[in-house]
Amino acid sequence: MPEPLASVRFVGTDEAQRCIDGGAAVLDARGDKRFRRGHLPRAAAIDWTRLRDGRGRTGRLSDDDGKLAHELGERGVERGRPVLVYGDGRDGSGEEGRIAWMLAHLGVGEIAILDGGIGAWREAGLPLERGRAAHAPRARFHPARDRAVRAELDDVRAGAPLLDVRSDEEWHGARPHFEPRGGRIPGARHLEWRGILDGEGRLLPRATIEAKLRARGLLPEDDLVIYCAGGVRSAFVWAALRSLGWRRVRMYDGSFFEWSMRRDLPLEAERKPVGRRVAAWGAALVGAAVATAVGARAIARRQRRA
Repeated sequence: MPEPLASVRFVGTDEAQRCIDGGAAVLDARGDKRFRRGHLPRAAAIDWTRLRDGRGRTGRLSDDDGKLAHELGERGVERGRPVLVYGDGRDGSGEEGRIAWMLAHLGVGEIAILDGGIGAWREAGLPLERGRAAHAPRARFHPARDRAVRAELDDVRAGAPLLDVRSDEEWHGARPHFEPRGGRIPGARHLEWRGILDGEGRLLPRATIEAKLRARGLLPEDDLVIYCAGGVRSAFVWAALRSLGWRRVRMYDGSFFEWSMRRDLPLEAERKPVGRRVAAWGAALVGAAVATAVGARAIARRQRRA
């Protein structure tokens, strides 16, 4: 497998401030509403769900390079310019990791992620801006896709080592994100994505994270593929491992949404009572969503956190 081109690192608030002062593009991955309530200086809001391939239960990144180039260029992203990305830390679902993975896949060379998210920035007493940001200087961005960071369905079918970073309930068959089927991809190992974070939403020490992965039979030299429901939580873990020097790790953005839709693909499930309850609750909500717009909005909210 070829070596990935991008540099991805998690940084503290001091280094994040240096990135801003040095002219990095700054992307807020939390969504427009939270962005308007307070954001880092010179930041632009970006929503991963607007950059996927279609709507509904899909996590796949859009194949439309023109659309992606426009959306990123509007936010000041260009080749050769570093990018600082942040999210909600412990209160989010790893959206900053999804944006970082997308940038790496599209050819951005230097990506920094604020460790602990905007909460760490607030705790440090650093200034926030409110309302809509002034338009970032438009840039010309030309995607150059790096295939070394993305796994496709065929890669998973070929038997690559898999890490499932969904919740315990999802692992055992629950469907809180309205997947067509519950369970897991056969042969996958499991570590919930928050298992690599401390109570403040910051990365645990390298030794602790790698010990957890070794306990699951996974090593830095493995050609590892990570998945979740829709490529958000798995992208965060991908970014974390890349920052620790795991050079051969890829993220399956189709993830469990795509796999579970294919009735010809196998699943494993080992249901627990709580899993059955959550699955039944999810199935009931699916029925309600078909009948009401409120249900449709609920699905959209859950899919943002897939």
